[in-house]
Amino acid sequence: VGSFMLQLMVVAFLQQREREGREFQRPLPPNLGALLLELLEFYGCDFNFVTIGISVLHNGSFFSKGQRQDLFWKEDRPLAIAMENPLDTTMDVGSPSFRYSMIQRVFATSHKVLLAQLTAPELQGKSLLAAILPPYGDELWERQEAQQQQQREAVRKNTNNNKGNKRRPNGNRNGGPATIGDKRSRSRPRPRGGDRNNNNNNSQKNSKRRRSY
Repeated sequence: VGSFMLQLMVVAFLQQREREGREFQRPLPPNLGALLLELLEFYGCDFNFVTIGISVLHNGSFFSKGQRQDLFWKEDRPLAIAMENPLDTTMDVGSPSFRYSMIQRVFATSHKVLLAQLTAPELQGKSLLAAILPPYGDELWERQEAQQQQQREAVRKNTNNNKGNKRRPNGNRNGGPATIGDKRSRSRPRPRGGDRNNNNNNSQKNSKRRRSY
């Protein structure tokens, strides 16, 4: 499936979804993720590529391949995707495409895989789309580098927080105020000036007594 073909398939789905919203009072989902799930389900499980063709002209519509079999019906390729070219209605955009059954299985499998990812526990830093669109090459290297940078930033913040806790003044080990039982809050009483003089006088008396003996 080429890029132009894929764009027309997305446009046709959005047109169909808008018609359903008007006719059946079914509003569009509020996010692109829900629309992606519906698109995968529509082309992977609901759409009949054998008998139905697609047109995006005049707000979009579907037609029977049998009604325009001279342009869109191919007996040797009944599963071919019939997509009317909006720039030239006599051309089939889907004619160069191949492996149609595999394309339909890919849509259906991607829909199931994404549903399984939504019900699984969320992992931080893990993309849901990576389950069906894994990154390659430079994109993979950039994502790995970004994850490593986030891990380094988290380690640096934890290290700074631990250093800050150790440098807190007048606090116990838990970072709270100093208590009576905290060794750092205990201090030795300083001797007063009078006590020093008394100690000096007593030492002088003791020395005189020893001399008299």
